[in-house]
Amino acid sequence: MDGENNFWDGVQSDAESSTVPPENVSLEASGSNETTMPISASTPEGSPKDVTDDFIPHEPREIVTSVLAQTIIAVIVGAILIGGPATDLVDEFFNIFPMECDGELVESDDGTYLCQTDDLMLEIFDENGQEIVDATRQMAGVAIMVSMGLLYILGVYAAYTKKTHLAHLGSENTIVLNSSWFNKPAKEKGRIHLMPTSYLREYITRSTDSEGKTTTYTNYKICTPDQPSLSVPSGFSRRKLVEFTGLPVRRDY
Repeated sequence: MDGENNFWDGVQSDAESSTVPPENVSLEASGSNETTMPISASTPEGSPKDVTDDFIPHEPREIVTSVLAQTIIAVIVGAILIGGPATDLVDEFFNIFPMECDGELVESDDGTYLCQTDDLMLEIFDENGQEIVDATRQMAGVAIMVSMGLLYILGVYAAYTKKTHLAHLGSENTIVLNSSWFNKPAKEKGRIHLMPTSYLREYITRSTDSEGKTTTYTNYKICTPDQPSLSVPSGFSRRKLVEFTGLPVRRDY
């Protein structure tokens, strides 16, 4: 990287730079986590060829993560949990769905019936073979199921509205990381001022599950010497980050 310039070299000072309206230059982020794109020998790491020809250093702009993947995950995971283990557990304790006798009904002294099936004797059933349950307890179980359904809807909506924003403040030459939930105003999570020495760090992390399977993740940080680095959340591809920041890429692996 020594001796190479990036797009921020020679940029005019804030006072001299012009501002372009953000609504004309917004970029949509790719929702997929792309694999690392190799840098060929003909295109040196961090050269201006990584950036589109119409890149304007002090142009205000913003990219936002896609919510499609996280919404689908929330829908599937929530449906599996509520439609399976959670429902079975609540039904076991609160008898939401009364059992039916599949065996022989045996009348007891109190007028109720026992259900005899194989070597088991189940209680308590009515003359029609329907399990007799406590109505109050059953209603409590129904209320719990309704609450679980509402939490499921809320969780899916939260996943659908959770967005991460990277914004460039134009003449301030600063990158700001924001996040938002439930369509509320975005909250700032971090920022970093760009300099001619700034760069985009690309590095690899690995995780191994209990079965020994290793998963590799490509991560990014925006770095400026003598400033805390800004970690970029997943959901932004390498191509979009290079287009957005105009910074050279340094691979740390």
